[in-house]
Amino acid sequence: MDLPFPSDLGASQENPLLPDLIQSNEWIFQEVRSGRWYDPPTAYGFQYEMTSTSVFTHILNFPVGIDDDNLFTVKVGDTLLGQFSPGQTVDFVSLLGQGVSKFTVTDIHPLVDPQDPVAFPIHLAFNTPTASFKMAALSEQKSVPEPAPVLGLLAFGAWGITLLHKRHKCNFL
Repeated sequence: MDLPFPSDLGASQENPLLPDLIQSNEWIFQEVRSGRWYDPPTAYGFQYEMTSTSVFTHILNFPVGIDDDNLFTVKVGDTLLGQFSPGQTVDFVSLLGQGVSKFTVTDIHPLVDPQDPVAFPIHLAFNTPTASFKMAALSEQKSVPEPAPVLGLLAFGAWGITLLHKRHKCNFL
């Protein structure tokens, strides 16, 4: 079996660059070339963060055949940039006026084995020829109703029952 030449690594979704280091649920890529595909293990989402002075300028593409609805949610801080599909580009400079040092991609619902080394490759570009960054896996957050709305609904229901009871009492007098 022929191994790809270093110049071929990261050239396609099927041949992504894998992390140089793995440290406590973070995948670290050191001095990797811009415009390549990068792949950590699968998760619900990932936070991408530069560890060098470079910034991310684009998500050049999303993986094909990975997600059941082919929609990935991209956020920078609290700013939701939208949902994107394979074949679409996220241009941070056009959308935000500058490159970013950190962003997240979530709503990854994989149809593949999480142990597959090409489970979620992503195509990225930087403002420099090479950069170092890390990726941290994000777990899916389950929405739990807050106590105040639940208590409010219970109080409203009790008030409604009381009102019906009073109305029912008046009809029999």
